[in-house]
Amino acid sequence: MTLYLASASQTRRKLLRELGISFRTYRPRVREDKPLRGRYAYSAMENARKKVSYVMRRLKSGVVIGADTFAVSEGRVLGKPRSFRHARQILMSLSGRSHVLYTGVCAGDAKTGKISTAYARTRVFLRKLTDEDIDWMYEKVYPLDKAPAYTIEGRGAAIVERIEGCYYNVMGLPVVTAAKALEKIGHDIKEFT
Repeated sequence: MTLYLASASQTRRKLLRELGISFRTYRPRVREDKPLRGRYAYSAMENARKKVSYVMRRLKSGVVIGADTFAVSEGRVLGKPRSFRHARQILMSLSGRSHVLYTGVCAGDAKTGKISTAYARTRVFLRKLTDEDIDWMYEKVYPLDKAPAYTIEGRGAAIVERIEGCYYNVMGLPVVTAAKALEKIGHDIKEFT
């Protein structure tokens, strides 16, 4: 059985490799919907479902997993930054505060048509940042492909004071949530190792 990752995310691919999971990447060509205010988990799951459905329609067999993440601060969705200047603005707005990451996960079996969705919610607290902190982090972290402009790995770990929830959700793929979604469609994550 082949596992397909419906994502172009380098981080999601890295996480699956670290688990020893064999998979193929299939980049879905779907338009992601903007989140509905106050329904961030639902919106993330629906976007993940769209990605998985796109890939499933193109396969005869195989299992597909996809995810979508929203970062939310005080009711405002923080997407990927448009520039380094914008990335700095996002981080300074989060400095010394918390924000919430919602990741919707979907798993689907192309042969049976079964689909399951789930989500993870993690609150992230950043320490108070200076311009020098951000400069130092951005020497090694490219922020333009990350929402909201940082990563919890590498130098990004030095700005995250604490989290409440799943660490892997902050990376973009809550592994236990993904494993449970797979179980609901009759598969075990260990099948793909």
